[in-house]
Amino acid sequence: MPRAPSDVTSSLNKICLSLNPVAPEQNLFGLFGLPETPYAYQGYGRMCCDGTRNDVLERILHWANEPEEPQLLWLNGAAGMGKTTVAMTVANLMEMDRSKLSATFFCSRYSKYRRNIHNLFVTLAIILASRNSLYRQQLVNAIGRNPLVIHAPLRDQFRILIIEPLRLGGLLNQQIIFVIDALDECRPLAEDAPAKVINALSKHLHELPSLKVLISTRPSPFLYKEMNNTSWVSRPAKLHLHDVERSSVDADIRRYLFEVLCTHASLRLLELQPIVIAYGDKRLLRPIHESIRHWLSDKERALPALFVEEAEAHQMIISRLLNCMVSVLQRNTSGPEAGEEVLLDYACRFWAEHLMKTVPTPTLQRELEDFLQTKLGLWIERLDESGSLMVAAAALENARMWYH
Repeated sequence: MPRAPSDVTSSLNKICLSLNPVAPEQNLFGLFGLPETPYAYQGYGRMCCDGTRNDVLERILHWANEPEEPQLLWLNGAAGMGKTTVAMTVANLMEMDRSKLSATFFCSRYSKYRRNIHNLFVTLAIILASRNSLYRQQLVNAIGRNPLVIHAPLRDQFRILIIEPLRLGGLLNQQIIFVIDALDECRPLAEDAPAKVINALSKHLHELPSLKVLISTRPSPFLYKEMNNTSWVSRPAKLHLHDVERSSVDADIRRYLFEVLCTHASLRLLELQPIVIAYGDKRLLRPIHESIRHWLSDKERALPALFVEEAEAHQMIISRLLNCMVSVLQRNTSGPEAGEEVLLDYACRFWAEHLMKTVPTPTLQRELEDFLQTKLGLWIERLDESGSLMVAAAALENARMWYH
């Protein structure tokens, strides 16, 4: 009987540190004419906090371990509901279970490799090959017979790269789990890429009853139609995150924030990493889940010590950003000090976004006028040097609207 999620996740992070996937003996990516791209299958490193999402994880683990359950489980929910965190946790739980073979693909619109739908089945095949020598040999043979398989339709890729090598390798009774996260972020959308993956699975998944697939996406009427088409031998199971009790979600968020925030004496960036992501070289910080921002700004849901009044927060932030630009922007070759660089860069790019979320006050109007009268030219020069001149036009238009 599988252990409960609460038992497993409490030690999951420690155990994962000792797990190293078996490295391929040769570069399988090279057989497909692709560069080796480990981040295509290693996910983001974020998993459910201890004691959270137990109800969701229990339902998924039951599906994974119960032979009578459908072969495909569709996990769906709106942006920020934690689909990727759940998928990452399940992927790691499956990797820890030595009775199973598992492979993952975490789609992302921000990654050229991970948003390409034609890399999905290829990557899953490479991961399986790195973990089972019988399958590996059959995969190499399949590629030899079909050297252009990466350009084949997805239904043919699934059959040639997954189904046939597993069958020929004598692995028909081997439990196998695929975790495919954020399938709706794959491209090209013009070709309805996610629906084609679902269609490929509906045509061939039943040929290997020991293979199960967990797919996460946002809610989609097109995918819902594919999940309910008549070609499925066993109709997919569905798990809607928005159907989870709000009290359970609130309890999870409260437990998560309490663990991350309240156990630290200070909130330096290193300590905030569990709940924020830094985007690009501009070091723009955003919460991992949009639900965290909603929770913190809801007085009825947030802990009193953590409640944030958004309007007041933006008022404080825009004042700090304007003062930063007034005091730091200057004509000299030395530039800002290292400690000021990040704040100044953020201020120059995003001050107007914060401004638009405030109401005019005499103090804020004076600070904005001081900036525009004394540092407008230097601000535009800095944006031009960084290739962001279009930001200036939009920011000034927003400032004009804010005044009126």
